[in-house]
Amino acid sequence: MLAPKLSTRTVACLAILTSMLALAGVAYADSHDEELASMRYVPPISQPFLNEPPQNTTELRPIYIYNKQPKSFYRSGHTNIVSLQLRYAITERLGLIITKNGWADFNTSSRSQLDQDEGWLNLAFGLKWAWLNNVADNSFFSLGLRYEAPSGDLNSGGLARSLLPQVDDGMGGLMPDPTVDADERVKLSMQGNGDGFINVFATGHWLYRDKIGIQTIFGLNQAIDTTNNSSFVHWSLHGDYEIFRNAFLVMETNMIASADEGSRTVARRNDADATPIKLSEIKTSEGNDLVNLGSDDPGTVITYAAGARYRFSDHFLLGFGYEVPLLQGRKDMLDYRFMFDAVLRL
Repeated sequence: MLAPKLSTRTVACLAILTSMLALAGVAYADSHDEELASMRYVPPISQPFLNEPPQNTTELRPIYIYNKQPKSFYRSGHTNIVSLQLRYAITERLGLIITKNGWADFNTSSRSQLDQDEGWLNLAFGLKWAWLNNVADNSFFSLGLRYEAPSGDLNSGGLARSLLPQVDDGMGGLMPDPTVDADERVKLSMQGNGDGFINVFATGHWLYRDKIGIQTIFGLNQAIDTTNNSSFVHWSLHGDYEIFRNAFLVMETNMIASADEGSRTVARRNDADATPIKLSEIKTSEGNDLVNLGSDDPGTVITYAAGARYRFSDHFLLGFGYEVPLLQGRKDMLDYRFMFDAVLRL
């Protein structure tokens, strides 16, 4: 597929919203960017699809993520993700944000029971309102609302026959369910399910003694179709320290905790009309901040990330980070992750 699938309604809403916001922001953009060019801006690095900074900026942010899946997730190798975020300051306090999009390449190891695949991620966009916008002392607090459209098409190509439902063979053992064709494959559907998500969040930043920046966010990612997708709350804490001029050490922790389970539990037959197949091996796994598996039994994942940012100018920053789960008993789709990004403020 050459492009993500978007419904006519979604495309129309995006076109109307973009036109209105562009007209509203033309007269304001130049003076606002000059004011913000002097502020201390060190945005978070980890979990970029959820962890939104409170500052209202106009910027482009290309992102690359290398996500290694744990062996418990079907020994399934790694995923490469590329994305381009957009933020546009319409007024001093109101901003448009496009925080999730891009391409994912889901790779599997030679021992994995999953097939590899590649495809589009869902598209997430929304608005952010700066309730507190004190540039002089770098204090910011914003409220935001995002919609994640089910526009993606990332799936694993299939699951091995050994993972299909088993039934009693009448002799105390198990055998493959005879109602399932031996040559049939099932899909691990990661993006493009249900009716999307509504994400509401509050995010704030404070500067301590001109050297230490602290930012935190709390939000709810609510599935509109609770049968197809699971819902969760998310929280992140970011700290940065300027070790020398324009160079910042970054440390972050993130939490994703289940708010409502789904009932899709990942697998579907290639026949779109067939009854979904539930696989117990994936029931206790979810897709962290990247994808949603509609798990019957999601839980809580807490991660820690460390990295650095360097500010080449007021308009250009680079960042990299490394993220790992803190709870070894619950990793879901994350064993470890490398993240690289650039921030180009316009």
